[in-house]
Amino acid sequence: MNRNRLVWALIGLGLLVLFLSAALILTGTSRSNQRAMAAGNRLTESGHYAEAAQMYEQLVREGARDAALFYNLGNAYFQQGDLPRTLLSYELASQFNPRDPDLRANLELARS
Repeated sequence: MNRNRLVWALIGLGLLVLFLSAALILTGTSRSNQRAMAAGNRLTESGHYAEAAQMYEQLVREGARDAALFYNLGNAYFQQGDLPRTLLSYELASQFNPRDPDLRANLELARS
C-alpha cells in the first residue's frame, strides 16, 4: 500500500512540474509577443511599414493569433498599397473581433 502512495505522489509531482513548466513557457512567449508587437507598433508609427509588417508576420509564423495583430498587419499592408494582404489581414482580425468599429471601417475602406 505504501508503494502505491509513493507511485501516486511521484506521478502527482511529475504532473505539477509539467504544468508549472508549461505555464512558464507560455508566460515567456506572451511577454516576448508583447515586446515584438510593441516594436512593430513603433515601426508603424515611424512610417516603417515594411519592417512593421515583417515583425507582425514573424509573430504569425510563431503562432500568435490575435485581432490586434492581424489589424496592425492589415494597416501595415494598407500603407504599402498591398490590398490583397490588407483584406486578408482585416478578415482574419474580424474573426477574432467582428464588432470592432475601427476594423469594420478599415475593412470597408480597403474593399472600396
